[in-house]
Amino acid sequence: MKKTSVLVAVATATVIGAAAIAQTNVYSRNAVGAVRIDVPPGGQFVMAGFSFKPIGADTITLKDLLGTNQLVQFNASPGASRVYIWDPSMGGGGGYVSVYQRSDGNFYLIAAPTVQTNPLISAGQGFWLQSPNNATTSMPVFIMGEVLSSNETDRIHTTGFMMIANPYSAPLDINGTNVSWIVDGATAGVAPTIADTVYIWDGAGYNSCYLRSVDAKWHYATPPFAVATNAIIPVGGAAWYKAQKSFTNALTRPYPWW
Repeated sequence: MKKTSVLVAVATATVIGAAAIAQTNVYSRNAVGAVRIDVPPGGQFVMAGFSFKPIGADTITLKDLLGTNQLVQFNASPGASRVYIWDPSMGGGGGYVSVYQRSDGNFYLIAAPTVQTNPLISAGQGFWLQSPNNATTSMPVFIMGEVLSSNETDRIHTTGFMMIANPYSAPLDINGTNVSWIVDGATAGVAPTIADTVYIWDGAGYNSCYLRSVDAKWHYATPPFAVATNAIIPVGGAAWYKAQKSFTNALTRPYPWW
């Protein structure tokens, strides 16, 4: 699949569509939040993220997350909505679990259309949504869940590429105060080639940053390599993270809890 290969090559990726993300942040006890993600038409993509906790659970199936009345269902993948979930454990440095929703409401593998599957999604996980090839208008998709209330949540980063989202229901500034990258084990360096890098998808391309050892801050990965002042993963948005080595990232809740 030519378009899928473009998604993997994040460092050289071109624009693959634009998306509008509207969010509702609710910070009350046992609150449920929702975010609207608009998938652009014509077989284009949007990078989405699950910025909530599954209600009453740690993981949720893709079918339960997206439902059976939001995506376009069709019995051949080009005419259906498609979802691409990055799995870093696949051989060769990771790969996609690529699925589409058929008219029975279930998800099937694009590469094996007779094989039904229902992948698990967890808080802070990112994935791609793609519209049907013949779609002429953008399609709203609503993602909802329980607002994460824990004081801290951990995310294991594996070596190489991972698709990440903010598990908390507030925008994540990667230079913000609710995460200590180097303390947690992220790799900093004097140049992007030897440091951890983040590629934040903003609907029109990637905002690329690297973790610089001089000041322990994220800097833009292009000259003059300034400190990243607008490197934010929005609620419902996602990014690529390329780790030089594995580590566990501890994120502190960025909003008050009563």
